[in-house]
Amino acid sequence: MTARRDARRAALLVLGLLAGLDLAARAIPPLAPHLPALVAAVFLYLPALVLSRSGPGLDHYGLHGRRVIAEAARGVMVALVILPLFLLGHHAWMTLAQGQHFDPTWHAYRMAPERTVGHPEPGGGEFPAIQRVGSRVVLFWAPQAEWTITVQADDTLLAPSGNPYPRHVVHREGQPGQDVRIVMLPRGATELRIQGTLDGEPIPPTRFTVGMDRAPPQRWIQTDHSLRVPISFSWILLVVLGHLLVVALPEEFFFRGFLQTRLREAGHTGGLRLPGGLLLTRANLLTSTVFSIAHLVIGWDPMRLFVFFPSLLFGLLRERSEGLAACVVAHALFNLMVVFTIPHYVPWP
Repeated sequence: MTARRDARRAALLVLGLLAGLDLAARAIPPLAPHLPALVAAVFLYLPALVLSRSGPGLDHYGLHGRRVIAEAARGVMVALVILPLFLLGHHAWMTLAQGQHFDPTWHAYRMAPERTVGHPEPGGGEFPAIQRVGSRVVLFWAPQAEWTITVQADDTLLAPSGNPYPRHVVHREGQPGQDVRIVMLPRGATELRIQGTLDGEPIPPTRFTVGMDRAPPQRWIQTDHSLRVPISFSWILLVVLGHLLVVALPEEFFFRGFLQTRLREAGHTGGLRLPGGLLLTRANLLTSTVFSIAHLVIGWDPMRLFVFFPSLLFGLLRERSEGLAACVVAHALFNLMVVFTIPHYVPWP
């Protein structure tokens, strides 16, 4: 009864906290960039708080160092088996259902720095703002006078219009009262130089904003009234570490380590027998259901419910392993499959 009560209370509390954090991030935009860290804290500290009051230590729930290398290798092997199927399915979805064009070049991984990541649905202000939305660089504002904006790249830059491709310069101009939004994809460029005028006068680069309404770094400000935005691969290491330590580890500790273990201890050991002797236990099915709902309440996108299926695989790995290393590595690699394939699909040829 204690195990069942712990599992039920933890699941309900986590879902409530996640829904609350999502609402708070929507109401307080500066909180949005910190949402992953806050979610990770919920997954890490909630079960730790429960376990500190009663029950066995953390190693009972898979958080230990035994056989880490062997189990991590098992997680890698599972991801490698899934990878070809994922690539085929993802390519069909992006090209046929979404109408995107496939760009196979490695330049797809050049992006603006993490500090430029901003609002998912940015709105215009009095002066230009630069944000990275996915792999795109978005410039937007709502000028109150006649305006011009010029973006110059040192290599290929894609942007929507009737102009020929590829090109290195995007130039727009217009009248007051217009909402300006320019979406660009750097392809080979290592920097963007952005200049603008308002009512015939140059806009000081210090008046630009980047990311979540931040002032641009001093090193980006140039003496010719331009703003230099670097485009590089520097985001890759941060994203890999983030998905491993801030996403996969906390989620697997809570769902596969704590919740699935407590459900098994509550008697949910039977289930659906699969070919090859695999068993989808009720503990795994229940955990995966909570896992998918937890992803739904962050963003409220019904597509996020499909994480139920990889969750079942993570649950199988947990039940055939001593610890969480296989689950964590497989989970991180599954996420990174998405991260590293999306930049190869662009809306324009």
